[in-house]
Amino acid sequence: MFVVVGEGRMSARGKISSKTGDRKGRGRKRRSFFTERAHRPKRETMTDSKPKYRAGRLLALQLSRRGMTGCLLCDGAVERLLSVRFAAGKGLAEALREASDMGRLPEPVGDRTEISLDTDRVCLVPAELFDPSDAGSYLDVHGVSFDDADEVLVSSEVAGAIALMACEGEVCAFLRRRYGEVGFTHPLLDVLRVGPGDEVIEAVLSRDTVHLAAYASGLLYAATLPCRTEADLLYLLESVRRMFPDRMFRVALSGELPDGLVRSLGRRFRRVGAVRPALPGSVGHKEDSYRYASVIRMCYENR
Repeated sequence: MFVVVGEGRMSARGKISSKTGDRKGRGRKRRSFFTERAHRPKRETMTDSKPKYRAGRLLALQLSRRGMTGCLLCDGAVERLLSVRFAAGKGLAEALREASDMGRLPEPVGDRTEISLDTDRVCLVPAELFDPSDAGSYLDVHGVSFDDADEVLVSSEVAGAIALMACEGEVCAFLRRRYGEVGFTHPLLDVLRVGPGDEVIEAVLSRDTVHLAAYASGLLYAATLPCRTEADLLYLLESVRRMFPDRMFRVALSGELPDGLVRSLGRRFRRVGAVRPALPGSVGHKEDSYRYASVIRMCYENR
């Protein structure tokens, strides 16, 4: 679950005396500093509480058409974070080959490699109902397009759910040649891996999409949707909130967050903040750790 910490504390020195002000102000109803603070949106720091990391060495990568982020786990601790940007206007397979030729891709390290595909061609299926022979049918029912050149990828089970993803066969072949035996997953499984105990809407932002998951002692909703502007994101968050009117959701943001987004959403949501996983001081990235939340969570021990 998350530990939520407020941004600041109120000090007694900030109290406004009833005697303060000119004579024209007397007789008017005054609002104290404390009352003002109580009516302001609460922006929060959201940190996964005491996660248990997996044993051994793991290279966790998140791959999108824009680039790759990564986390190297060593002996149950985050050792290094990495980020690679791809050239614009190229297919994913071509961008991977070019980055490899330039020596910009991370080398295979450790016991295993897991890759989270930042894609909208995905659906989640309850593990107890999943039949591997019907993987393509699940995607088809959910309106996910794929053809003979694509491969249907199946994630491992996370808290009772499995992610099915369609990916270009050429991309899958490249990743296996470079990293050997690869496990695939998806950002929608992140919230299940963390398992927050309270009511939360998680939003993992990418360039043109958002991975949304609503959780309250279990998964209520999960979808990857087009999201190109702040107005799009606000509409989608409000839509999820309207689906479950009795829930008091907080909003946890991660991924590619524009400057000022948390402050802006705070005008509409009482509790909103960026997820900042706790990291050793030697790793750095204290200011933008929310960008790496997905790959860091891939290193958590599965619930």
